[in-house]
Amino acid sequence: MVPNPTFIYHITSIGNLHSILNNNGLVCINQLHEHESSFVNIAYEQIQSRRSEKQVPIHPYGNLHDYVPFYFAPRSPMLYTINQGNVPQYQGGQNQIIYLVSTVQQVLSEKIPFVFTDGHAIMSYSEFYNDPVDLEQIDWGIMRSQYWYDTTEYPDRKRKRQAEFLAFEFFPIDSILEIGAINETYKGEALKILRNNSINIPVEVRREWYY
Repeated sequence: MVPNPTFIYHITSIGNLHSILNNNGLVCINQLHEHESSFVNIAYEQIQSRRSEKQVPIHPYGNLHDYVPFYFAPRSPMLYTINQGNVPQYQGGQNQIIYLVSTVQQVLSEKIPFVFTDGHAIMSYSEFYNDPVDLEQIDWGIMRSQYWYDTTEYPDRKRKRQAEFLAFEFFPIDSILEIGAINETYKGEALKILRNNSINIPVEVRREWYY
């Protein structure tokens, strides 16, 4: 069953929070250079080159770098990769990662264009959707599970856990409902940045969202 509200999670370095607030929201990679040339890149470059070439086959089209990516669950395989130190250009670990949280319902109310997938968006057999009725195509069981690694019995868990909600071009800061941090130290840092920018977003310690 599709959860209601349907939470979505964007991860980024806390070092990017100030520029996100200055931009009044999250900007897709293809437009990021127009807004902010210096940002902390936590992405896997090999995957990013493939994302830039992956075309979205349904409205509003474009490629994956025309979208701001969210996951449907915390503790993603990507965060695990970061925590293991396996992203060559980013060695800050998971402690510096924050979650920017919203819901599909918020996106619909603000009429933000979007698509979503039933698995990792660069995989050829992942399907794209743009009708919220199709949220039932998401494997919500694996989203609720603490573990997502592939097994002999269930060899497609990791791809499904990486299903993406993709907001077209821009995601406004007013639609971020919460910021999650690993501990009180980083919660305090996030709150300080928010105060300095006169922005009021709840910040919570969400240790269970990390490894």
